[in-house]
Amino acid sequence: TVKLTIGAKASSKGKIFGSVNPVQIAEALKEKGFDIDRRNITFKEGAVKELGTYTAIINLYKDIKAEVAFEVISE
Repeated sequence: TVKLTIGAKASSKGKIFGSVNPVQIAEALKEKGFDIDRRNITFKEGAVKELGTYTAIINLYKDIKAEVAFEVISE
């Protein structure tokens, strides 16, 4: 399984400034050797605006999806 870590600037209460977006997930996947178009990535939990663990859903083909866990940490 692939585990991604995304760094984001965050407040002391764990809220990140802005939000994590599919482009960041696509870049992290590319670093692991997977070339996934950002338009094929959605988030199971909706908008990611706090530190924590989330799930990205990747549409590989018409009816085939993969889930990838990722953690948002403070940088």
